[in-house]
Amino acid sequence: MELIPLNTDQHVITFVPRLISELPFFNLTTYQKNLPSVIKFGGMDEAGHPINWEVYQNTNKEIGAPRADAHRVWYQLVKPAADQVRRVDGTIPELVPLGKIRECLRKVGWTAGGHQERKLIRCLNQIGAAWCVADLWIPTRESDEHGKPKFVQIKGRFSRLSVYAIGERHVTEEDLVNLNFDFDLDDILYIKLDPLEARLQQGSDQRVYDNQYWFSVDPAARRWYELMAPKIFGTVKNKALFCEITYSWYVQHHHTLKRFYERRRVVEQMNRLVKDHLETRYLSSVDYRAVKEPDKEIDYVIRYYPGEGAGESIARIQGHLHERKVLTRRTRFPRRQNRDQAVSEPPNGLALITQRDAENQRLILDLFLQFGIALSKSLDLVTTRHEAVIKQLEYWPYRNVSIKDGSAGWMIAAIQREYTAPPGCRSHQTKYSSGRN
Repeated sequence: MELIPLNTDQHVITFVPRLISELPFFNLTTYQKNLPSVIKFGGMDEAGHPINWEVYQNTNKEIGAPRADAHRVWYQLVKPAADQVRRVDGTIPELVPLGKIRECLRKVGWTAGGHQERKLIRCLNQIGAAWCVADLWIPTRESDEHGKPKFVQIKGRFSRLSVYAIGERHVTEEDLVNLNFDFDLDDILYIKLDPLEARLQQGSDQRVYDNQYWFSVDPAARRWYELMAPKIFGTVKNKALFCEITYSWYVQHHHTLKRFYERRRVVEQMNRLVKDHLETRYLSSVDYRAVKEPDKEIDYVIRYYPGEGAGESIARIQGHLHERKVLTRRTRFPRRQNRDQAVSEPPNGLALITQRDAENQRLILDLFLQFGIALSKSLDLVTTRHEAVIKQLEYWPYRNVSIKDGSAGWMIAAIQREYTAPPGCRSHQTKYSSGRN
């Protein structure tokens, strides 16, 4: 099974608060009959606080419950956009711009046309139309006198978001149900997060997910990845052979699954769930063992053995995080004489990296380190004159010019005025051309 490549506008990793990743919300199943109208989840967090979580989904056929498409929109578009506007103190404003509709479609891997833009808005409305009831605790960025994180209680009834405006048009509930209004693909789409949802997203304990892998498997397998990726990571990191969970624990967290008690039914159900993970070699094998405790129903211990694909996915995540750390280190304190140009690390350490970002970071650093062009100006040039930057960097080794001072000004002029290639330039052999091919 081949992974689906991301386009240049999609984020390669997504950060998700640990608690949020375990709370069931999206209906990641291909079976319509398995969609519940109410989700109820209870338990205890690792600090011993009770968790009470309910989701009342909209059953109106014009809206519907949030399913796989809404899940994609939330984690590839909404969550990164919320992190992008996160303030220095870690808080998230209620009003969040998602970007132009055309850009939003590309961020979730869709193209304009075929009513995709209306599907995007419908997915946002499905998320907003599901009402949540929460009574739980989330860790803050502060610590107590013993060095342990402080917690804040989240309690109330809320809708996670609402579509606030498209361009200059404020969107009403009637507009969202009927979707019979006109808008332009270049209009900016705004959402409004509920204050309680904004608080939930401020949790300091963030998990990192590999978007290329996450959205290459089928919907039910996505939920397995959300729940199991941290456990697989720990297994690989500690060079263990396997990790274990109980069947009852998993079914509790994957709410669209019906719990079975016969071994044959359990094995058939769970093997179907991890079929994609076996085909991608994320898992090499799975074992099942029945357990029966006094006065309790029969349960099963499931043992997962990570495969080569798990190591590749983890390496992909760590590679992007390392690349971001290197960029941050170089831009914060690149050279003593240029520290006034340094930029600060994004709040809360969230790496908002897209495929295009990863390619452009090299260009920005070359303009800054080789020519002393300020980071803000380098970013502007790469953003507005991307092809011209690539060409001038390709041409530079072949330039027969003497520039003692003012190399930054010369290169800026070369990019803006698009100086022609020097004689003998073989740009197709340079690292910039090879990087694009």
